[in-house]
Amino acid sequence: MYNSLDSLIYQKHDEKASRIDAIWDYRGDKINVEEINPAELKFDLIKSPEMKADIVLEQRAIPLKRELKIIDEMRSLISLADERIAAVNQEASVIQSQIDALNKEVEEIKKKNEGMPEAFQHLSDLVISANQEEVKPLEQALASKKRSIALIQANIKKKLGADYTNTRECLATLAQNQSEIESQIALLQQERSSLIEEFKNQYLQQKTQLQSIPKLVKTLCKNILENCSE
Repeated sequence: MYNSLDSLIYQKHDEKASRIDAIWDYRGDKINVEEINPAELKFDLIKSPEMKADIVLEQRAIPLKRELKIIDEMRSLISLADERIAAVNQEASVIQSQIDALNKEVEEIKKKNEGMPEAFQHLSDLVISANQEEVKPLEQALASKKRSIALIQANIKKKLGADYTNTRECLATLAQNQSEIESQIALLQQERSSLIEEFKNQYLQQKTQLQSIPKLVKTLCKNILENCSE
């Protein structure tokens, strides 16, 4: 019924009648077409109340669905940041183990050579000095890893717009936000029945307001005669 050819003819009939009336009533050199909205015209051509309701609800849900997409992107950012931090921590752990092994070796040498002759002490000092030189670049590398972790955390905090200190809390907040948005979308869907009824009433009202062809011709002729007499 609502998508039949008759409804389209009624629509075109009404539009033409309105435009003709506007032309006769208009005073000026140019007709203003700036207020014509193609999207609205296409929407008005749809006669199915169900289809119209679905389009309206989809439009209303766009910002909410955009927020859901942002939440998914945030989850991905957190996941990537956690993976990267875990990898850097593992690398830092290996470096720290090397530093600890060298420091332990120095302590063992010092303890072993306590009370030994000066010649042995001199040899121990050489070994300790070599170990300390080996530790320096490792400590620099470890400091670099810690700076990398701090930079990752700062970047993710900037992108999330929130404090990135506890992954579990961040994910819990995102899950709560998602649940609230999904509830809003569900509430929108509950408006579908009322929208369908509203569009049905609009269609029936529009149909009853249409003029018959003879009546329209009579009205237009009357307008022409009145304008000519002026």
